[in-house]
Amino acid sequence: MQQNYLIRPDFRLKSEFRFLNEKTTFFAQPIDLLGASFLWDYNPYAESFSQSPNDLRDPQRKVRVGEPYQYHYTIKNQSLNINSSLNYESKGWEFFSGFDISTNMIQREGIFQNGLYPDHSQGLSPKQKFNTFSLKAGITYAITGRHHLSLKFQNQQKPPTLRNLYINPREHHFTVPNVTNEKSKQLRFSYQWHGLTTEFNFEGYYIKRKDLQEVGFYFADGVGGDSALFVQEVLQGASHRHLGIISSFSHSITPEFKIATVATLGDFRYANNPQLYLGTAPSDSSTHPAFEEGVKSFGSTQLKGYALAGGPQKAFSISLHYEDPNYWRLSVFGNYFSDTYLDVNPLLRTNNFFTDSDGLPFADYNEELASELLQQEKFPSYFILSANAGKSWKIRNAYAGFFLSVQNLANTQYKTGGFEQGRNANFRNLREDFNRELPLFGPKYWWGRGTTYFITTYYRF
Repeated sequence: MQQNYLIRPDFRLKSEFRFLNEKTTFFAQPIDLLGASFLWDYNPYAESFSQSPNDLRDPQRKVRVGEPYQYHYTIKNQSLNINSSLNYESKGWEFFSGFDISTNMIQREGIFQNGLYPDHSQGLSPKQKFNTFSLKAGITYAITGRHHLSLKFQNQQKPPTLRNLYINPREHHFTVPNVTNEKSKQLRFSYQWHGLTTEFNFEGYYIKRKDLQEVGFYFADGVGGDSALFVQEVLQGASHRHLGIISSFSHSITPEFKIATVATLGDFRYANNPQLYLGTAPSDSSTHPAFEEGVKSFGSTQLKGYALAGGPQKAFSISLHYEDPNYWRLSVFGNYFSDTYLDVNPLLRTNNFFTDSDGLPFADYNEELASELLQQEKFPSYFILSANAGKSWKIRNAYAGFFLSVQNLANTQYKTGGFEQGRNANFRNLREDFNRELPLFGPKYWWGRGTTYFITTYYRF
């Protein structure tokens, strides 16, 4: 429900009320039994047969096509949200402010009684409630009709996503320890100049995000000295800092020909050393490293100062555009990207990395070599050349045309991202793999596409 109020010609008030009540069901189901009449619903990785049924209520259940198996649970999500904003305009000035208040309730209901967690998988879990408050404000001043300055601020809270709330909802109710609202503060300053043939935009920004939760899954060899476990990695209380500037410039040399440039410079890093927890299924292997009900704290992970992954932190672009009066157009783009980093593994930067099963450092631990092994990889810079073209015709009262786009004309090979594997979880295992000519569990990389193209044709009547 939304309401708009015109308090005065220069004052506008908008308020909105939202209520959400949703229930989502999650399960796996076979789509083809490959000639069999049914399959048994067992967990092949359980250490004992008594733990292997995925549903202890019917341990010898025969599953047919389309029936739930492996896991079956629901997530109920209720939220109540109220937000309001006030806008004021006068000669040369614009001002806005707003707030958002919400309450969120999330609850898991297990339908299967998992054999690994018989007491923490079926039925309703404790309710997870999050109350959030967010505030934003901004002001714009028009120096002249062509020159504008603006300043914007936002202080935001939001509940963790479902992916980062429950450690492993397929098997149990447990949530991330000490889970809390995610918080962020943003400050942005911008300047715009709009001329007859020239436009220039500049923006500087600072973003600080904290109390972030992240959950990942992988197999780790070397937990607590020598244990090999499939784990859920829980990063709790992480802080990120984003600092950067964005600038763009365009100039129409003639009515048909325009040149444009864009530059963005950023520095995105971890701003603290968050807490790390591991979750794993109860077993003899997890008993030795002292997991309690499948969860253990590994203390803080030394991530402060490491670059955040997720793409290039610096980029530059120049483009040329031509639009002919006869309704055909051609554009050429040159894009340069740099400062792309490999996503680091948090477990490798805890005390587990250099600690043996007796709780003492490895006798052969070498700090200088460890620093080399844990050095964050920075990918090479790369340049991408692309182009597109199009033409349109008017045929009586209809229109026809085509659009052609070719990306990466030079077929440049480049890495867009990747991550360190956590398989070798301690110094000895990582050193052994590092010394191989071809490491078995080296980093995983995402590669950019080579030359690609597509063409679109249309006829509109």
